[in-house]
Amino acid sequence: MNKRLKPLAMLLTLILAFGAILAACSKDDKASSGTSASPSASASATAVSATPKETPKPVTLKWIMLGPGKQKDSDKVWKEFNTRLQQFLPNTTVDFEVLTRTEYVEKFKLIMASAEPVDLIWSGYLINLAEEVNKGGLLPLDELLDKYGQELRKVIPERLFTGDANVNGKVYMVPSYQMTSGNRWGLRTPKELADQYWNAAEAQKVFYANKTNTKETFAVIEQYLAKLKEAGKIQKGVSTDTFNFVFKNGYVAIGDPLMYKIGEYKILNAFAAPESKLYYDTMADWFKKGYIRQDILSLQNPRADEGKKDGYVLWAHNYYDFTEKTESAQYGFPLTVIPFSEKYIAGYGTGTGTSIPRTSKNPERAMQLLDLLNSQKGKDLYNLLVYGLENEHYKKVKDNRIETIGYTGQAQDNTVPYGLWKWVPGNAFNAYETQADMEGYNDFIVKNVENVAINNPAGGLKIDPTPVKTENAQVAAVVKEFNLGLQRGALPNHDKVYAEFLDKLQKAGIDKIIAEYQKQMDAYLAQTGVKK
Repeated sequence: MNKRLKPLAMLLTLILAFGAILAACSKDDKASSGTSASPSASASATAVSATPKETPKPVTLKWIMLGPGKQKDSDKVWKEFNTRLQQFLPNTTVDFEVLTRTEYVEKFKLIMASAEPVDLIWSGYLINLAEEVNKGGLLPLDELLDKYGQELRKVIPERLFTGDANVNGKVYMVPSYQMTSGNRWGLRTPKELADQYWNAAEAQKVFYANKTNTKETFAVIEQYLAKLKEAGKIQKGVSTDTFNFVFKNGYVAIGDPLMYKIGEYKILNAFAAPESKLYYDTMADWFKKGYIRQDILSLQNPRADEGKKDGYVLWAHNYYDFTEKTESAQYGFPLTVIPFSEKYIAGYGTGTGTSIPRTSKNPERAMQLLDLLNSQKGKDLYNLLVYGLENEHYKKVKDNRIETIGYTGQAQDNTVPYGLWKWVPGNAFNAYETQADMEGYNDFIVKNVENVAINNPAGGLKIDPTPVKTENAQVAAVVKEFNLGLQRGALPNHDKVYAEFLDKLQKAGIDKIIAEYQKQMDAYLAQTGVKK
């Protein structure tokens, strides 16, 4: 080294060493005194040392969903949605396509077959998720959920991810959380008639005492119908196309032809069960006695007279504690609604949800969007997507309650300016209540239905129908041929027809279906540790 530079180098070495000693002493002093660096100093140091957050690349997500179709103001609302989305997911734009029920299945199949690049696609009750998974068209979502779906996992019950959303132990759909608990049926009748001719409280006791439908349950109903007939108040009689729901009371249905009891888990031919034979016999008897309208077989829409003042005197559907109040308001006259069973059964599926196809170019961003719209953080954005713009498509009544403009509750088609179906794009419990809902609807459902329902340990069973696809098609054809005539009671020789029905079900392969589904049931129970 140059002799003239040596003293300078030595001086620099001494300065650095002295600085290191001072720093060490300062650190030791702070540790011993229990103090730390000031927040501002710490933040400043962090800001200097941190790498600037990388701006995400611009992405356009293609989202295909079920709904009323494209509406007059769809583009206007979706533009506003994409503008507000930037504060949550910068550089993310969503290209929406809303398909109606009549076109959805066919277009879904075309999209999946053509490998069209799609990032999000509705895969609810119209789509057989297991079949689509087996075809290889959908991504498993477990890893994406772990990394990008942490908020939605906090609000959507875990049973939904092990239920309908799950195929072969993996999640393939993010369920749109809505009321899942059901299997609780209720009879509707005009209150004016029930008050005069029926002891509804006594009828309910009989229903609750009989876990499935028996001669006693039908007898207490027939007492009412007989009095109405005698008084000339039978009107259109019994709506058989909804009354048929109740013959499976106490069972869990698997498609049309099969069912099982909770706790027994034995797959049965629903139409061969004693309750089924009793139901068909009763309907035939009621038809002869005039409790069922004589033109029932010729009607194109037999349910059209439900909820009309001079229509049916008895019809059935799902029961909830608020049903009597809300449906009375809906139909315009007071109803009496009598539940058949005392408890709800917890559901393992919502019937609706969104999957990510394998053709998605941006599955991570797609999951981030689902996480946002299903969690509290994205509640306002979700309601914008569902209900549109305030004061243009709805008016605020309270913080979480609105009145939709141009329709009540759900926009059924594209004749209204804007409105999607709340149970399609996200968590329906984040939706505003509308004039079609009781006050406090969301909280009520969570606390009084979802949280108190009976748990069905086999509720998460996801049947793969592929091994018996041919038999299922054959059985479905037989059910279509026979069931409606029998359930409406209008066949003059119903015993003979019923025997032929059972015989054709056997020949169509229903026993093979039962054996296959029982095998899958047993495997599921073994996997989950449930004892039969």
